[in-house]
Formats: sequence, C-alpha cells, structure tokens
Amino acid sequence: MGVIHLESFLRKHRACCWTVDIKQLAEDYRSETGKEPIILVDGTNCFYNLYDFSRGDWLLGGQLLLFGKTLEHFVSCFKDIGVELIFYFDSYITPQKIYEWKDRQKMRVEEQKEIFTSLREGVLPKAHLMPPLLGACGRFFLKYVLRCKVVLTLGECDEEMVRYARDKDVFAILSQDTDFVIHEGARYYLAMRSLDLKTMNTKNFSRLGLARTLSLKPEQLPLLATLMGNDIISYDSVKPFHDRICLGRSFDISKRVTKLANFVK
Repeated sequence: MGVIHLESFLRKHRACCWTVDIKQLAEDYRSETGKEPIILVDGTNCFYNLYDFSRGDWLLGGQLLLFGKTLEHFVSCFKDIGVELIFYFDSYITPQKIYEWKDRQKMRVEEQKEIFTSLREGVLPKAHLMPPLLGACGRFFLKYVLRCKVVLTLGECDEEMVRYARDKDVFAILSQDTDFVIHEGARYYLAMRSLDLKTMNTKNFSRLGLARTLSLKPEQLPLLATLMGNDIISYDSVKPFHDRICLGRSFDISKRVTKLANFVK
C-alpha cells in the first residue's frame, strides 16, 4: 500500500517514473561497484502479483503445485541475468500498524461476504482472496526447493528492508509499496506490478526525482508522506486538512500533492 495516491502522482511525472531494463541496470551496478547485484523482494506483494486469479483455482484451494512452478520461473528469470533475490516477509503485525491491520481485516470480511453471495447466486465473484496457506507454502518452496534466502522480519518489514538496503548499498528493491520511494534505501525501487519477465523491464520510481519535482529536500519526504496518509496515518484523518488547503476543490492528485509539498516547505 504505502503512501495514499502517491503512485498515481509518480506515474504522471517522467522525472519520477520511467521504464528500465533490469539486466542493463544490473550490469552497470556490477561494473561500478564490483559487487553482485541483489534485489530485496517484498514477498507478500510478490505472491499476490504472481498468483493467477483469472483461472478461478483460488476458489478451490489454490493449485499450489502450479504456483510453485510460477515461483520457479520467476526466480530463474533473475538468475539468468545474474541477480540474486532475497525475499522478505512480515512475521507479525507491529503495534504502530495494528489499527490499519484491523481496518484491512474488516475490509477482507466484507470481500468474503461478497464472494459467498456471488457463489450462492451462481456468479463468478469480482473480488478475490489469496488461497489459505499460500504464503506459508510459498515461503517453504522458496527456501527449501529454490534455495533462495528468505527473511522473516522481527520488526516492520519495510523498515528492515530499507535499513539493510541502505547499509549494504543494495542494487534494488522490488515491490508495489510507495513507502520505498520516501526513504533512502536501495539504488532503485522497481515496480512489481509493471514487471515483464520476458523483457525484464519494469518501472523505476525515483526518490530523488520526486524531491526535485516538488522542490523538496529528500529528508522532507517523510513529512509529506505523513500528510498524504499512509499505513500508520489513515487517509480519513488527514482528508479534512487536504480539503482545507485545497479549498474544497474537486480531487486532482497533482495539485493536491503540490499543495502539500508547498505546505511542507
């Protein structure tokens, strides 16, 4: 999830978001640093984006063997270009995110109600849910079959990934969480949802590009993220403030983010 509406803003500005060739970036990183490129993968987000919901198998329990083959193909695509993957997963809900987690569980219950209503009516549900135990089985498969490094975090997953990436000068983070744009971490933040395994191209979201676009210092971005709303500060709690500084005008993400950035200055 990350910062509310920030990805929409990033995608509208070429200085913040552009297509990259992961293989070429990895070769440049290897030549510049003399180190082998490592990508830290947001595991839960990866599973959600790799799982094929279009088949309807999730309704019957998941087709875990097929998902295992999907994971194997995913990992092999990166091995073929000389990139090591380290998968990160949350091990528990941190206290600062417990309220956001509760809200998500309530939303999930409502989605489950809609799914069962659709099934009773003989209609394929519009909503979908991850099959039970997919996460646990997926982690086991990555570690013991594909021999990947798997990390279960003791704290906030995003924070531990960013800290490790910054301390080790890691090549990239692969996720779909705009929190990674806000904090200094890996050299590149690569979008999981835009990843094309055939070409190994995806979108790169730039922290420095965002700061330059808004005429902010990079260290001011966490304050901007707080004012926009994120996993800790709910959007509902900051929306009245947004309406006040935007004079209650119709929603325009570019104007709204610019107004908030001007306030931060």
